[in-house]
Amino acid sequence: MNNNLTKQDLIQFKFDASKLTGDYIAGFVQADGSFSATLTRKTRGEKEYFNISLVFTIVQNIKYKDLILEIQKKFGGIGH
Repeated sequence: MNNNLTKQDLIQFKFDASKLTGDYIAGFVQADGSFSATLTRKTRGEKEYFNISLVFTIVQNIKYKDLILEIQKKFGGIGH
């Protein structure tokens, strides 16, 4: 652990988007994210329907906002 971090280091996080690889995203998500799937069943009259909802979540400090937005771009800009 680096005990020499300044307040400025904690406020700003600079990231080179060209280094955003699949391996980087996988490691980042393993530490600070999750994938989940929900299967629901609905019945209308005599017909039965299934719906699957897929969710990809990353929870992180606001200083990593630019990184999260780059990951979002990598996935086609979907999500909010």
